[in-house]
Amino acid sequence: MDSVSQRSDVLGLMFAGSSANLARADKYSDHDFYLIVEDEVAEKYRQELDWLPDSEQILLRPRETQHGLKVMYQEGRLLEFAVFSDSELDSQIAPPDRVVAFDRGGIADRIEAIGLKEKGAFKLEDELALLLTLIHIGLGRARRGEIVAANQHIKGYAVNHLVGIIRNATGDSANADSLNRYRRFELDRPDEAAAIAKALNLPAEQAAAELIEIAGDWVPAELRQQFNAARAVILSASD
Repeated sequence: MDSVSQRSDVLGLMFAGSSANLARADKYSDHDFYLIVEDEVAEKYRQELDWLPDSEQILLRPRETQHGLKVMYQEGRLLEFAVFSDSELDSQIAPPDRVVAFDRGGIADRIEAIGLKEKGAFKLEDELALLLTLIHIGLGRARRGEIVAANQHIKGYAVNHLVGIIRNATGDSANADSLNRYRRFELDRPDEAAAIAKALNLPAEQAAAELIEIAGDWVPAELRQQFNAARAVILSASD
């Protein structure tokens, strides 16, 4: 996006994800980036997208967050980006894969600083407890007949914690994404990924039981008694 460097109110451009690490890019990849602009024009850049390449071919442009948008072009190309004002940048978190492509003084150093921010510490006991309680909620939904909501909890929210537990236990990081535990999980843990995928194809109650069994392989001795007690409660028949 050479055109943004010609705009005096643009301070920096950072590519992220596979747009920064081209070894991960393929025909299915989207294009991730941060655009940093002067404070008074940030919202204008989020609202008026004529600065994007081929802007006349944009098909969809949903606003996803305060700063972020997704843009889909008519031929299927997808952009995911955030526009930050100068004063907003330092409060953000930068992804591990990043390349500063344009810097109008100091932006690269500031992005490096926010990339070094400590993420919240992984707490295995909390992750296990959240996994189990989310499955418990999901089973309640299923037994009430709310299958869509049940699957949301069991096959969505709970699996996020299961994937995190496995990643934390194995120390896999070569293909991990700090912002999304699911990404490239199959590359790091193909057997566990296959087992989880198989469980996701089952009805909600059976999926719950399978996911708990998978989690059980990663429970340390000091949490085993609590885990087993919770499993018994969760999988017991409910009136």
